[in-house]
Amino acid sequence: MLDLNSINPKKIFMKKLLTILLLISVFSFDYSNLNAQTFDMDSNALNLGIGVGGRFGLGFGVHASYEQAFKKTGDFGIIGVGAMTGLRFSDAGLFGDFANYRELAIAPRATYHFSVIDVEKLDVYAAVQIGISLVHTSSDNTNISENDVDIVAGPVAGVRYQLSNGFNIFGEVGYNLFFATGGLAFSF
Repeated sequence: MLDLNSINPKKIFMKKLLTILLLISVFSFDYSNLNAQTFDMDSNALNLGIGVGGRFGLGFGVHASYEQAFKKTGDFGIIGVGAMTGLRFSDAGLFGDFANYRELAIAPRATYHFSVIDVEKLDVYAAVQIGISLVHTSSDNTNISENDVDIVAGPVAGVRYQLSNGFNIFGEVGYNLFFATGGLAFSF
């Protein structure tokens, strides 16, 4: 028998939010301007994904980043510029207290795409970003609630693999609000 007290409204909301974001991104994208290159001087890229980890090593959420090619550095690679944003949720037991943690981050981002790694359909890159995050923590045991503004900064290593014309999958590790992020990427 279904116990209505065991239903977690946060998990239901998160599943619905991720499904809606995925559907919006797939159906509102302009596929007519896609190209077959991985990343070149005419490239723009949009990553939409799910992340895990973060502060205190816990949490999950949604991540988006955009970049466009900025400058070619000879035969070695291409510099890209753009932005990253993400929303992370965590329910963590810290110091014997149960804390609810929410973080919204936005940051400018610079990437370096290594064209010297010549593997067909593969884009290998490194990124750095520094920005701000709005943090909300609350405790179930003490009824304390706090809001704060923090700096979010860190290096990231990433890879995109082209599945079809302009449609990719991506993965990143490092610290861009999450320790690991993966999902869909669109090149145009």
